[in-house]
Amino acid sequence: MKALLNIIFPEKCAGCGEKSSYLCLSCRKKIPALSVQLLSKENIFSLYPYRNEIIKKLLFQLKFKHIKDIAFVFGEPLHNFIFKEFQEDFPIYLLPIPQTKIHAKKRGFNQAHALAEAIAAHNKNYFIKDILVRKDVVSAQTSFKSRKDRENNMRDGFFIENGEFLKNNTVVIIDDIVTTGSTMRAGKRALEKFSPKKISCISVAYQELS
Repeated sequence: MKALLNIIFPEKCAGCGEKSSYLCLSCRKKIPALSVQLLSKENIFSLYPYRNEIIKKLLFQLKFKHIKDIAFVFGEPLHNFIFKEFQEDFPIYLLPIPQTKIHAKKRGFNQAHALAEAIAAHNKNYFIKDILVRKDVVSAQTSFKSRKDRENNMRDGFFIENGEFLKNNTVVIIDDIVTTGSTMRAGKRALEKFSPKKISCISVAYQELS
């Protein structure tokens, strides 16, 4: 089925439009990495600046055009970063940030889980666990424009289902975009009571709060 769809709707590079893949090698080389990792003192990292037009287009297609396979464009670079930073800490549990129920229904899949699957394809010692649960009272972060409002919205925005196995293990929280880091921090707070050895967070892109 996928092969047939690729014939009818061929993959096009988000940078140059070449019909080969969602991001060709030439355009991949044009994307700058963040010169300083986001909130590194809190172990919250992002690979790319969201203002880069190619990154912005790819994430738009993933989230709003519902092209799940685009997650695999980012699987290798996310894995490479995690392996470089935490290679002594394997096995690693990947915890995708959950969506709101409205977004989950519209999209049909969680883009953070798709990214986790793309990462896990590169090492058998990744384990994906969907144990972060978003509380119903929490709104989507895009509803809030100020840093303070976003922090307040997500302060206790998650709880954990069956997290006992996390004790003394390394956890990496996965999301597509980080803006203020409020969502990642909320996830970390929910996890801390289970005493993981290490909690880190990584996203594809960092978007500055306008």
